[in-house]
Amino acid sequence: MEPIDDTYVELSDLDGLPLLDSRDARMVNELLNFKNKFAFVFYRVLVEVRWLLKLSEIPEVKDVPTFSQDARTYLENIIQEFNVNEALEVKEIEEFTNHDVKAVVYYLKQKCKSHSEVSKVLEFFHFACTSADINNLAYGLLVKNVMNDVMFPVMTDLCKAFCAMAKDNANMAMPSHFHGQRPSPTTLGKEMATFAFRLGYWAQRMSEVPIFGNFAGVIGNYNAHKIVYPNIDWPCIAQEFVASLGLEFNPYATQANFLLLSIFSSFWLPIRFLLILAFCIFWWICNTFAIQFSHIESHHYMVELFDNMENFNKVLVDFSYDVRRSISLGYFEQMTKDGKIESCTMPHKLNTFDFANSRSNFLMAKTVLSSLSHTVSFSRLKRDLTPIILESTELGFAHSLVAYKKILQGIKKLKVNESRLAEGLEKNWMFLAMAINNVMERYDVPKSYEKLTELTRGGVVDKESITSFIKNLDLPEKEKFNLLNLTPHSYIEEAENLARSIDETLGSLPGFKIK
Repeated sequence: MEPIDDTYVELSDLDGLPLLDSRDARMVNELLNFKNKFAFVFYRVLVEVRWLLKLSEIPEVKDVPTFSQDARTYLENIIQEFNVNEALEVKEIEEFTNHDVKAVVYYLKQKCKSHSEVSKVLEFFHFACTSADINNLAYGLLVKNVMNDVMFPVMTDLCKAFCAMAKDNANMAMPSHFHGQRPSPTTLGKEMATFAFRLGYWAQRMSEVPIFGNFAGVIGNYNAHKIVYPNIDWPCIAQEFVASLGLEFNPYATQANFLLLSIFSSFWLPIRFLLILAFCIFWWICNTFAIQFSHIESHHYMVELFDNMENFNKVLVDFSYDVRRSISLGYFEQMTKDGKIESCTMPHKLNTFDFANSRSNFLMAKTVLSSLSHTVSFSRLKRDLTPIILESTELGFAHSLVAYKKILQGIKKLKVNESRLAEGLEKNWMFLAMAINNVMERYDVPKSYEKLTELTRGGVVDKESITSFIKNLDLPEKEKFNLLNLTPHSYIEEAENLARSIDETLGSLPGFKIK
């Protein structure tokens, strides 16, 4: 597919990207080649062409002889050379047909009528297919490619950024916060490793989601296929075709509308004939006015993918809140460019704009992804409700992508305030209370918990008060020595090791990809 030129502005009929803030819109340029109507037209063309090529490879389909290399190259070039102008031709045909998939078929017939070999089998474009056959495969290819080429690379960058912060600050001791209190020290690196692990988990889950496709014709029973070529194993052919596109095969699809035909069989023959005739007239009206009734692919993979992406986003929402709070506590400082204005009235102010903006975009993405997850797998009497709904997927991807890049921008501006972290530790010697209590319990010191409660919930808990408390304990001298040498700065135990081992824990970074 020829990439869309960045200078191309006449996208009103082919561009489906959401209307983002002008400063944010340029952050989703990568989606222009995927999440828009142009891309959907392209993938429909791809599926239709590849299906004709597949038919030419089936010996039993003698009406479509094996194509010469010249014919195959000609057909493949239709895919490779497809561009915006070609898509506009399809849209012009659609104005006449009032049917998007049929417009693709007419476009391909026009495109191939000049080729001596392909022109003989033009009627086999879209053979035995329904619109849903083409659309579900086109959409599956769209989702797979946008995830692999756009979303996963940025997700990988996020995981790498958190891993880098984890390793760079592996031994940077800092106060922890638990219910607004300070239970024990931790390290900045270990806390960043926690976010990296959570992000890596959900990204890996997304990469393992199989993108399904179905290609079984109207109602999903290969009815039209078997009528024309009854001796061919069409389910096997369909599986081979879907797999050749790089999708997983879903063998089951259905359509309730045609259940009416089985109901007709229970009526007396003359009445049955009249009912079938009425149904055929009704079906002709539906086709004439582009009222589509198609079988549906179950869309379960979409539910899993959207849910996992929402969970990935939740981790970053969590981080956005934590980092903004950490900035307000002075644990981080923000670097800014000279001349950049943060407030029109407060010259001293440095906004946490990137993290605030990311949370707003995550909220928009959640609205879309959650709605899609709860909608795409439902149907009414197996009627496919998804075509219009799925157009909103681009909103979920676009807002997520903007948020990811905002987080990355914000991380690059962060600078650790080491003196503030050290100050926070030095003021909180009560951090050692749990360590002292555990040692006291080990040596059966009576009422250890109560004694420490009295110490730490009273007045000032500083180095002197903790030292005095330890010296008066009935403990072995070795244990007293260890406790007296313990400080809030050194009481980090395995935190440093946990931070430094994050790459080993995550494994294959970068490596998120739907196969």
